[in-house]
Parts: sequence; structure tokens; C-alpha cells
Amino acid sequence: MVIHPKKANHRNNNHRHPGGQIRIDDVDLTIIRELVNDSYASSSDMASKCGRPLSTVQRRRARLEKLFLQREYRIRPEQLSMRNAYIFIKVEGGNVAKLAEVLMRNPAVFSVTSGINSIVDLMVQVIYRDSEQVFKIMDKMRAMPNIKDVHWFEVVKLLGYNYDPILESLKIT
Repeated sequence: MVIHPKKANHRNNNHRHPGGQIRIDDVDLTIIRELVNDSYASSSDMASKCGRPLSTVQRRRARLEKLFLQREYRIRPEQLSMRNAYIFIKVEGGNVAKLAEVLMRNPAVFSVTSGINSIVDLMVQVIYRDSEQVFKIMDKMRAMPNIKDVHWFEVVKLLGYNYDPILESLKIT
């Protein structure tokens, strides 16, 4: 993976390959792994795991956060007695971007993503309280012009994330 972040104002660019790619070594990978598993991981704990001085870990952590790492808060709908589903939409003869704008006006719609696929054009994430509500949402979608087909997938449980493919592609070769 080639990452071309916004131009950073650093004293030197020793952390970049020629061509602007970010240099990531094993210490950086350890810091990234710790932070994606626990965004509140302490720099002193990471320094112990890396076998590096605290100041080195703090400097590298700050650089990685500036370049591409981001701490996020997430709402967990299941903790609020809400449910989460993805609705997959096939669009025919219409503007996908305009349709996405219309869909985002629905208060139950959390996100709309377009992609390249031979089966669907949009993936719409909705948050709802009961099955009746999600079926009403889907009926409204089916009635919209240019929507050919609608399928849905209810999230029962998030089983995990795997950041290894991203991290492996960042290693210096």
C-alpha cells in the first residue's frame, strides 16, 4: 500500500521513501498495532514493548497520528437497544451520487457507500429499533426512481477486525 499523506512540515523527511511513501519500520508497526487495539495505550507501555526510550515512542506516535492514525469514538447501537443493517441497492439508469444524497436525508441512514460491483451500486447502513422499521425503510427505497433491487443484511455481532494486511503492506521492503 502506498500512502501519500498531506504534505507535512517536518525538519527532515527521513521517514519517507523517495516518491513520498511513508517509511514504516518494526517499531512503528508495534506502535500502530498497540494503538489500533487500544487507542488509549500509554506511550510508556509501548516503549517497554518496543525496547525503546519513551521519547522515541512519543515522537513516533505523534508522527504516525499526524500522518494517518486517528482516534475515534464509536456509538455502539446494540448498547442502545438499536439494530444495525446494511441495505444493498442496485441502481439502474440513475445518478448514484444524487441517489446517495437523497438516501442520507432519511434519519435512520447512518452511511451510504458507493463501490464497484456487478451486483449492487450502493451500500446503505441503517440504524433502527425493530424489524418493522427496517422494512418500512426498504419499502421507501424500493419506491424510489432508478432503484432496481434492494437486499439487506442485519448485523448480529461484529466478530473482529484484522489490520494485518494493511500493516504488512506498510513494511519497508
